[in-house]
Amino acid sequence: MTFTLTSLCEVKDDKNNTLSFHGSLLKFENVTILLDPGWFYTNSKNQVNTEEFEDSATISNKLIEFWEPIISDVNIILISQSSIDCLGSYAFLFTLFTSIFYNNQILVYSTLPIISLGRVSTIELYTDCKLIGPFIESQLDLEDIEIAFDYIRSVKYSQTIDLKSITFTDVATNTENNDKFDGLSFVGFNSGHSIGGVIWCVSYFQEEKLIYCPRWNHTRDTLINGSQMIDTGTSKPITALQRPSGIIASTKYTVSSQNSLSWRRKLDLFKKILQEFLNSSNSNTILIPTTIGGRFLDLVACVMDFIYENKTLNRKMATAPPIYLLCYSKGRSLTYAKSMLEWLSNSIVKTWQSRDNKTPFDLNIKIVTPEELKQNKNRNKMSMVNGGIYFISDSELLFNQALLSVTGKYSILLTDQFIQTPVLKDMITYKLSSNTYNNGKPSHYSKDIFLKISKQTNLDDQNLVKYKDIIKERELKRTTLQYEWENIQQENKKRSLNGLIMDDSSDEDDDDQNVEDNNQNGKLGNGEVYNSEKQLLNFKVPMDTIITANMTIKQQTFPYKQPKSLTKKDEYGEIVDFSQFIPIEEEDDIYIPELQKRLNSGSDSDGDDDDDDNYDDDDGNKEEQEEEEEEEEDGDDYDPAMVTKLTKKVALKKKNKNKNRNNKGKKDNIKRRQSVEQREKILFDDISYLNPLGSMPTKSEIEVKKFKIDCNLAFIDMSSFVDQRSMEIILPLLKPKKMIFIESEKAFNVKGIMGTSKLVPSSASTSFSTNNGVEIVYLNDQKEHEFATSFKSLDIFISPELEKTLHWQKILNGKYRITDVQGKLVKSEEDNTRHRFKFVLQPLHDNMDIDSKYSTAQHYNNNIHIGDVKLTDLRRILNARNYKTEFKGDGTLVVNDKVAIKKISDSETIVDGKPDKLFYEIKKIVKNMLATF
Repeated sequence: MTFTLTSLCEVKDDKNNTLSFHGSLLKFENVTILLDPGWFYTNSKNQVNTEEFEDSATISNKLIEFWEPIISDVNIILISQSSIDCLGSYAFLFTLFTSIFYNNQILVYSTLPIISLGRVSTIELYTDCKLIGPFIESQLDLEDIEIAFDYIRSVKYSQTIDLKSITFTDVATNTENNDKFDGLSFVGFNSGHSIGGVIWCVSYFQEEKLIYCPRWNHTRDTLINGSQMIDTGTSKPITALQRPSGIIASTKYTVSSQNSLSWRRKLDLFKKILQEFLNSSNSNTILIPTTIGGRFLDLVACVMDFIYENKTLNRKMATAPPIYLLCYSKGRSLTYAKSMLEWLSNSIVKTWQSRDNKTPFDLNIKIVTPEELKQNKNRNKMSMVNGGIYFISDSELLFNQALLSVTGKYSILLTDQFIQTPVLKDMITYKLSSNTYNNGKPSHYSKDIFLKISKQTNLDDQNLVKYKDIIKERELKRTTLQYEWENIQQENKKRSLNGLIMDDSSDEDDDDQNVEDNNQNGKLGNGEVYNSEKQLLNFKVPMDTIITANMTIKQQTFPYKQPKSLTKKDEYGEIVDFSQFIPIEEEDDIYIPELQKRLNSGSDSDGDDDDDDNYDDDDGNKEEQEEEEEEEEDGDDYDPAMVTKLTKKVALKKKNKNKNRNNKGKKDNIKRRQSVEQREKILFDDISYLNPLGSMPTKSEIEVKKFKIDCNLAFIDMSSFVDQRSMEIILPLLKPKKMIFIESEKAFNVKGIMGTSKLVPSSASTSFSTNNGVEIVYLNDQKEHEFATSFKSLDIFISPELEKTLHWQKILNGKYRITDVQGKLVKSEEDNTRHRFKFVLQPLHDNMDIDSKYSTAQHYNNNIHIGDVKLTDLRRILNARNYKTEFKGDGTLVVNDKVAIKKISDSETIVDGKPDKLFYEIKKIVKNMLATF
């Protein structure tokens, strides 16, 4: 059995520039698997020359040129992480080649956290390069990303996905192929790198078992446990991953052992740096650039621990610093995280529950959008004068815009050495070259740089009409393809009924014929919309209505069925929007943009409080009028001699009126602020402004501004990757036949791996064998490499003639039956499978009495004993035969105080005693518990 592997990293274009798209292609006989279709978007290498800046149209053309010859042959896509380097190209692939996905029935698998957080990572990436959003140069819509990730099938850890039961339908020829995925299965294990991260174990006919693990970590971090490679109880590799035919790993995502620190040490340094920055007299404003769909959640948990320890335990911080989040996707990642607690470490969840029964994702984090950042009236929100912790997306244009909005002194805390933003990459290079890397000591950083920023201008009427036409065309294309995909699914369901639908009415036959005509021989038009297809958009599939006896007459007469579009479901059930159940007063139902303006301008300012205090309704005015009338009446009848005769009842009445009026004003203020809080929750993760018509469409232009960075800079690597020394120890424990390294930018000394001291170069692909026969392959090109497995397993069936002569022996209390057999292998004439040969074991000679010659023969020399002697079972047998047995403290079984039976290991049992009759009887009983050959 052979397989081929192609590494798509470091691909060069016509101008010898390195493209940012990458992945891996794993091919078996007739199945192609695409692993991690990623993308690193870094604009251009030259930060000054805007002519080299790639606009969205150029990026789209490069994506199509790169992936078009690849995607047509793909059958399965496996995604292992939620970062853009693993799924950055997926949404674009699905949207641009939707017809190929539907016609070829491409299967996409990943875990639920990757599906959720992958949306966030994709939204951040595509919005930054203007592929989506209300921009005239956008190539996709926000709904395209949602549909692409809804298409992914979710899996759980240790869940075996056997594709043998999946029937592949060739739409072009309208034929079924039940053997397309025969023998192919895969299992996902925890990678220990991020929430939902996967190590894929792909098996093919039990002959090829490949482990795909370019990004993993064996130690636990803040939110998740370490990789499932090692059993925490035995400190040994788990059985499912042992003895693979190959391991696909990477040296790019490894940490140098010299700079490697334990997670506890990293966390302490992180908190120490935060405390030092917040207590600094120069600046207490901290900028933390991070990947919103990746390590952001871990950093939020670290900040939550920092605040809790300072406020509750040490009491060094009277009030917690405000926390802000600046990104395109708002608070979506936090919303997703609240529903993924079962994917986190049990210990950390218990720790949170023991504190205040809240998660770090319930922190009061204020959301700042890029539009708010650009508006002058909201600059005070990001002026960072009052200090705080600011999580900022590491997207290049957004982070550059944040730097330009900073006023005063500030500090930058870097936490990921694999970040790709040019400005941040230069800072990390500076810190790695300094001597302050391991101790986490901040240093001063000052440099003049040129920043690329995006400038938006509103569209004129002509371009606005053109833009709306493009959006309508996209919606029509998307609806048409979705309708045809539903037709293909219906056809597949009908084929699976094995002809039972042939007995239906002739009307259904006519519907089948219409479906075949619409499909045009089963092929989609690759996005081309025909006039006849426009009519299909108004077509509604007739649905049956079930009327039961317990329904009311009104329900029977006017049945109501909720449309599917109104209900959203995931693997946990129906998704409910709880904000629909919150009553909102009419006086507080303010239009959302107006409310947002009031929030941004500071609704809690002193001036607003004064306005709220003067707020009164009609009832309050009536009370004031009544009070004034009473005062006038009192004034007419006023007599100094009668002042002392005022009753306490009248004075108390006036006092209560004033008190009620003040309380009513306070209640109105509270009600108004509660309404504001409700609106803030609704807008927390609302990204409808990224829809094509969600806000005023604009045209983007890139301009360069000179900027001087003058800040305190600190770097502590919080990325959860395995260090080189640990990888050299753990991977050999799996006992692989091959080690394949991909995506490796640097030379890697494999001295510790497999007992070799050869230094692998990073310039070309190479292959060599180690001292113990393990083949190590270093791939650094984009060519297809073929690998053959040195060992092979066969499917052998025992012929009925030979089976009659076998003598079976039972071991382990009848759990297993074994026998020795001799025969000859003959290839079966009836080969039911395309991929494997079927062999039959037949007797060596005709009319050969194997039973008397081999199976029942007496063995006197070189006997082989198979089985396991359980001392507890042996004691039960001896007690049944009236022997006196007793266990000693060291686990020795003593029989009649004369014979001792000791179990040294699973494969060695010693019978010790005087060689008399009792000794041989016990020895014979022990042998009878084993199978002898």
